[in-house]
Amino acid sequence: MFPGMMGKRQLSPLGFYLSALLVATLDQLSKAIVLAKMPIGETGTIPIIPGIFHITHVRNPGIAFSMLEGKIPIILIASAVVMLGIILTERKAAGRLSLTYGIALSMPLGGALGNMIDRIRFGNVVDFIDVRGIKFAIFNVADSAITIGIICLLLLSFWQPTPLEQEVARDTPGNDSPSGSV
Repeated sequence: MFPGMMGKRQLSPLGFYLSALLVATLDQLSKAIVLAKMPIGETGTIPIIPGIFHITHVRNPGIAFSMLEGKIPIILIASAVVMLGIILTERKAAGRLSLTYGIALSMPLGGALGNMIDRIRFGNVVDFIDVRGIKFAIFNVADSAITIGIICLLLLSFWQPTPLEQEVARDTPGNDSPSGSV
């Protein structure tokens, strides 16, 4: 059993993969616009809210905050392992993921796919979302989806029983709860 499986509305396997594909597609479309319209670096930055939010085209040769810079084979292998883990989680759930949990789980998959496409095509990742108000690294749609998905999964883990809690509840004599929640 998986957290979130007991919600009334469930996300089908097709819906799960379409959600991940939508994230990767939006990521790649946004990057295609940046690639077509903007030079790399500060000279072509577009201030949306001056001093706070800009669109700035940069390339990241590593992962978050340029860690593992230039280690593309290692990053690709690690990304593939994470993506495989997400896919296996969805497959093991066999279409029983709640809508909320399924979408939250599909977001990191789509984000990882979007960034993997960049690494294969360019040897780096196209970043452009420049939030200067908090002095944060420049990022992209894929990074946002990965972060939002992980935060949602963490929040869901507080509100719903874990697989172990569901298994213990199911095996506890006298527990007639159909959801197996503790």
